[in-house]
Amino acid sequence: MVDIQRSDTASADRIVRQAELAKILGVSSVTLWRWRQNNKFPAPIKLGGGRMIGWRMSSILQWIDEQEVLD
Repeated sequence: MVDIQRSDTASADRIVRQAELAKILGVSSVTLWRWRQNNKFPAPIKLGGGRMIGWRMSSILQWIDEQEVLD
């Protein structure tokens, strides 16, 4: 898993693509896809006219915090 810095506002609003997000979370791209299909993960935003997807880091950080509460 990659260390996530929470203090930098600019980095919290940056867009993270699927491959990087999988590394950050320590899961495969297939796992991300499954989570999305089962509504267990935030929906991505569409980029480049809808041909690419990504997530705002702030959404991912919020999702991580929510998962910690559920445990």
